[in-house]
Amino acid sequence: MSRAMKALLLTKEPEASAPTLSLINLPIPLATPGYGLIKVHFSVIQPSDKYNSIGGFPKTTFPLYKSGGAELGVEHDGSHAQYCLIPEAMLAEKPKTLSLLQAATIGVPFTTAIRYLRRARTRTDDVVLVLGATGAVASTAVQVAKAMGCQHIGGDVMAEGVDVIVDTIGNLFLMNAAIEALALRGRYAWIASPRDGSSTRLDLNIFRAYRKEIGLDTAEEMQALTRWFDSGVISPGDESISDIVGLDDAVERGYKAELGAKQVVIAMD
Repeated sequence: MSRAMKALLLTKEPEASAPTLSLINLPIPLATPGYGLIKVHFSVIQPSDKYNSIGGFPKTTFPLYKSGGAELGVEHDGSHAQYCLIPEAMLAEKPKTLSLLQAATIGVPFTTAIRYLRRARTRTDDVVLVLGATGAVASTAVQVAKAMGCQHIGGDVMAEGVDVIVDTIGNLFLMNAAIEALALRGRYAWIASPRDGSSTRLDLNIFRAYRKEIGLDTAEEMQALTRWFDSGVISPGDESISDIVGLDDAVERGYKAELGAKQVVIAMD
């Protein structure tokens, strides 16, 4: 096996205002105790990857090769390379029912959905309201809530109120209105903030919060998702929703491309 690999490397000069994304050759990482050396077949370009590539995240450590995720691709080298090192504790078996391409697309939307539903302490008898249910994470949250056994999921509000609201839109006007729909001890989880430069301050009525007792609130998650995928309870998007580009073309056809209906997936070989 060759000891070299291709990777998208994000660098930033000390005086530069924005980082630079380049396709380069790097040594294949050496496996270390507690880590697995993973051969990458496909890797999605997430919206956060594009934002990171233009300097949107101040805590990004340079140089770095890219990936989506909470730490991978921000503080640690990620999966926009032909090989990457992953802590063994973060590894989960690929669902047997998914192709390699499908498996590459599920990580961010499905783990985000299950994480926020769990943080909202979602129970099987809860009424769940998902805001923005046509988006990737929101539509996934609907599937995951059903897999968790929730009795009512949708965009309408029950007369007695909603137990859990998952907000993927990030509109403060809508958020204030949605909070009014919470039932006693309802939980509100949001994963987005205003994107247009408007205020991110949420004015919360203390008396209202007191009466409703509102709380503001990866491997294990992936293992749970794997069971649901293999049992047919949840399903990924069709492969046709992905626009596959080669690693050599990923900067121009992936990172610099306009946002479209299809997600861009990098084929590493």
